[in-house]
Amino acid sequence: MKEKLSIVILTSYEGFFSKVFWEELILHLKLLDKIIIKHVFFLNFKNRTKLNYKVHQFFVLFSFGEILKLIFFELLNKINNCFNLLNIFNVPFSIINKDDYHYIFKNIKRNAPIDLIISFNNPLILKNDILSIPRISAVNIHNGKLPTYRGLYTPIWQILNNEKEIVVTAHTMTPVIDIGRIIFEEILPIQDKSLLEIFLELRKLDAFVVYKVLKEVRKDDFDLLNLKILKNEGGKYYKTPTFKDLKKVKFILKSKNTENE
Repeated sequence: MKEKLSIVILTSYEGFFSKVFWEELILHLKLLDKIIIKHVFFLNFKNRTKLNYKVHQFFVLFSFGEILKLIFFELLNKINNCFNLLNIFNVPFSIINKDDYHYIFKNIKRNAPIDLIISFNNPLILKNDILSIPRISAVNIHNGKLPTYRGLYTPIWQILNNEKEIVVTAHTMTPVIDIGRIIFEEILPIQDKSLLEIFLELRKLDAFVVYKVLKEVRKDDFDLLNLKILKNEGGKYYKTPTFKDLKKVKFILKSKNTENE
């Protein structure tokens, strides 16, 4: 087993959902010795149109009861959020504009040498200059089966396509989005669950997948060349769903839950 791993994590801030992810990840990392998180970069949008979409998406997707729960969760999150958690465990982090690519590259380079870049819920398309920094690889945690569900908002599209489960794929990264070598997949069954339950369980599963990647990469016999290659063919690249699509999500989940009663 490799003596230690140094990593950089690229992600975005999602309020309470970020706290759920980091609580779960830190819980898992306690089971692994000598994992050094050199820096966490929260890459956030400063584009008002995209921010407005996220706010509207929030109200379209969730039921009134779920919205009340989320407001309560966010109020608690104001008091104790994922940044507090990272400070407690002495994990350095910064919040930066995802559009400032050169600044991001410069700051990741500053943390070298590193073994892995972990990309999770990351809005930034990484080029070769960043992908070539880690000694082992850059790994993306993608909430969709590849190559079937490439692109954006893949949990939403899997629900819209009446899938019974959401697949979380850990794969190595290339400059082409959602292409590389598959490390492994994990499955989240979504029947009999509300959207809020799905999102919360998904963030916990994402954290487990990061832990599992680190555990796998540390093995002496881990070899990237033995992993299955994802080809840039087949499947579909999904884009941002319309508000009409989002309204369907609530209806589909309600119908499925009623059928199973």
